[in-house]
Amino acid sequence: MDPVDSCPLTSLLTRCGVLYGVSGDDKINALMAVVARLELPEGVNRDLVIEELLRREDISSTGIGQGIALPHPQNAAALHMPASLVALAFLAHPIEYGAPDELPVQAIFVILSNDRAQHLRLLALLGRVLQQADVMDALARQLPAAELLAVIHRVEERMQNKLAAGKVPPR
Repeated sequence: MDPVDSCPLTSLLTRCGVLYGVSGDDKINALMAVVARLELPEGVNRDLVIEELLRREDISSTGIGQGIALPHPQNAAALHMPASLVALAFLAHPIEYGAPDELPVQAIFVILSNDRAQHLRLLALLGRVLQQADVMDALARQLPAAELLAVIHRVEERMQNKLAAGKVPPR
C-alpha cells in the first residue's frame, strides 16, 4: 500500500491544519501569507516553498474553479520534505487567481510532497474529493475544521468502499 493511500487526505489536513482568515489581496501575497502560517517540518526552507509555489503559478494558474486553488510546486523534490503535507487555507477575502471559470478563489489547498509520484497521487486524490457536492458545500460554507474534516472523511470512506467493491477503477 502506498503512503498516500495509507494516509488519507483527512489525516494530512489534520496534521497540517485548516487556516481561516488568511490575508492577501492578490495571489502572491495570499500564498506568502499561507506559507507564513504553515507549520513546516524543521529544515524546510519557507522562502524556497514560496519560490517554488510562485514558479508553478508562473507556468499556469493552479486555480481550478469554483473558488478553489491547488498550489503545488512543480519540482516537489526541491523542497526536501521529510513527509507530504496538505493544508487548507480560507482567505479573508476572495481574490482573482486566474481560474478557468474566472471566479475569485476563497479556498487554497497547498500540497507539498516529498516525491513526484506521491505528489501526483495527492493531486488525483484531492481532485476526486473535490468532485463531491458535500465537500464543495462544506468548503463554500467554510465549516469549522472538525466539521469540514468529518465531511471529507465520510467522502474518503465512500470512495474506499466503492473501490473495495470494484465499482471504481483503480488509479
